[in-house]
Amino acid sequence: MTLSIKKCRLATIAALLGLIVPVATGYAEPLDDLARAASQGDLVAQFDLGMLYEHGSNDQGLTVEQNYQEALKWYRMVSDRGQTGVRVLIGMIYENGRYDSAGHDIPQDYTEAMKWYRSAADHGNSSGQFMVANLYENGLGVEQDRKEAIKWYRMAAERGNASAQYTLGNRYHTGLGVIQNYAEAMRFYRLAADQGLAKAQHQLGLLYWGDAGKGIPHDLVQAHLWLNLAESQNTSDSPLIREQIQKLSRSMLPEKIRQAQELARNWKRVSRVQ
Repeated sequence: MTLSIKKCRLATIAALLGLIVPVATGYAEPLDDLARAASQGDLVAQFDLGMLYEHGSNDQGLTVEQNYQEALKWYRMVSDRGQTGVRVLIGMIYENGRYDSAGHDIPQDYTEAMKWYRSAADHGNSSGQFMVANLYENGLGVEQDRKEAIKWYRMAAERGNASAQYTLGNRYHTGLGVIQNYAEAMRFYRLAADQGLAKAQHQLGLLYWGDAGKGIPHDLVQAHLWLNLAESQNTSDSPLIREQIQKLSRSMLPEKIRQAQELARNWKRVSRVQ
């Protein structure tokens, strides 16, 4: 995809939000060309231009003065053309607020954020559903309602949203808002872990390592596998996970460690997003 803000990041964001954009070819990168293509109705250019104004620069050397009002203008154009996923980006701007030295400010507005998230969610967008759940859980822009939050987390999880799956795993693990159920916690952690979410892989490994008797299997090979996968992503938790792997390894036979390492080498991410 050309005319991109950050090609890999743009593709990731588009996929995350469920955006359906055509693949553009043959375009040059200068700002004038990008603006001309956007003004002529190029959907990809409109999305790119919105991101450029939101972030102020891209990997291709393009820079503009950050202008959040301008970013919203282009995002709304993309939204008006049926790309409901971009409404999540609009909602995020309102949820967090955007402020710059040039005065192109967007005040924090949870009610407006919920409006845009809900619009995306009602069209089946799992990222929008996850954000709606977050606002209900924290009582931002709406009255706090953890039961309603669980409903929206579940909708997003059923559509393959890894963050929602991980959140439900946590809820069942701790019993917050639901009846505590370790088997359900493991099931939701596994759905998110299969998609490569490091924190879900970490929690899944700990559950396999934990004491039996909670309705879940005690499996040191699986524990080692998932802890290794989580550690390999170099997150802020990786030093802790390395210590946990070392401790776990001391209780395993060498052939079992080799088995887990082989499983880790052959592991493949599973995409479940609908």
